[in-house]
Amino acid sequence: MDIAERAGDLLRRGFDSTPRTEWKQDGSPVTETDLAIDRLVERTLAEAFPNHGYLGEETGRRSSSSTYTWVCDPIDGTRPFVLGFPLSTVSLALVRDGEPIVAVLAYPARRWLFVAEKGAGATLNGERLTVSSTSELAGAVIDVCCAARLGLHVPGAYDALDELGAVPTSYGSAAVTAAAVARGAFAGSLFSGTNPWDAAAVKLIVEEAGGRFTDLDGGAQRYDGAIRGFVASNGRVHDELLDIVRRCGVRPGRAAPQA
Repeated sequence: MDIAERAGDLLRRGFDSTPRTEWKQDGSPVTETDLAIDRLVERTLAEAFPNHGYLGEETGRRSSSSTYTWVCDPIDGTRPFVLGFPLSTVSLALVRDGEPIVAVLAYPARRWLFVAEKGAGATLNGERLTVSSTSELAGAVIDVCCAARLGLHVPGAYDALDELGAVPTSYGSAAVTAAAVARGAFAGSLFSGTNPWDAAAVKLIVEEAGGRFTDLDGGAQRYDGAIRGFVASNGRVHDELLDIVRRCGVRPGRAAPQA
């Protein structure tokens, strides 16, 4: 929690300036704030838990013989951050044998701190989180982030939800919208990315809030290596979301254009 709050302060200060941005080989942006947060988190954890592994979006992997790995996304939603939209979060999870057991998510634009511990529930600023009671897709808000530029692609998912009367939307941050499922604002979230740092923390937060979290096929997966997207939901509409994914099909993504 202390690391997430300190990292969140760095992210908040980044909103007050124009971040220096470079473009990675896959076409995604990286800013000086991404790098500063990743260094802060990695250095602090290395001092506190020298035998643990670390997997960060910018730092990469520090291998370890330990069963514990910290998985960090220094800025989930770097593109909105670069464009000046306050939708970004700092995401950090402790993963044991591929399964998240502790998670924190800092959303500095609202001064929100999500915290979850395996078997102990999830909270937002100390208040217990509970998913929504929505039991049908009609009228339900569902985030859809399944573009071809990601590692996988679910073509037509947005339109399929719209035709069923749901309210599909996309905010550009897989973590902040999955966290919205945990706090009951959204009924579900579809994400077709393959990076574990986009999912490790919110997987635990959603489940500990009473929701359901699977890969795009409805199965379990590890969160210390490449993933097969995710479907996050309040549990009540999960099977319907999986059915949409099956009907639309999961395809390989395309290489992102270089900027």
